[in-house]
Amino acid sequence: MLETFMGVMLTLASGILGRDRLLQEQPSLKIMLHHLDAYKDVIGICCLVGGLLGLYHSLSTALTHDYSPVYWLAWSSSNLIAVLVGQALCFVIIEARLEELSERVHLWCSQLVKVVTLAPVRLSWLGLALGVWRALYPWLGAEYLKV
Repeated sequence: MLETFMGVMLTLASGILGRDRLLQEQPSLKIMLHHLDAYKDVIGICCLVGGLLGLYHSLSTALTHDYSPVYWLAWSSSNLIAVLVGQALCFVIIEARLEELSERVHLWCSQLVKVVTLAPVRLSWLGLALGVWRALYPWLGAEYLKV
């Protein structure tokens, strides 16, 4: 159930990040994206926290589980995309905390947000695809990806 939730959050966050391009491709999403814009900070925090925990899990258990390389790569990249998209969406909220924590961490995170927001289209499409995969994975029963 948590996988489905994180997949939906990643899909929504990627849709919010690539809003302009999505509206060019599908103008009927205008109302939904307008309503989701009010929740972009909460969606961003969910993606950031879930992505950080998922990255920790995928890196700490990489050698102890028998996952296929395709599954591990998709899992790790979806968590990395969730961290990047989540940080770009909720940076306004966590900026004050990052300044208190460390100047170097704040500078690094602000530069990362600038890189993500300069060209969000590729990251948005990748996040949409990985988010849909992650949301549907528990329901499809694709156990063949695990060795």
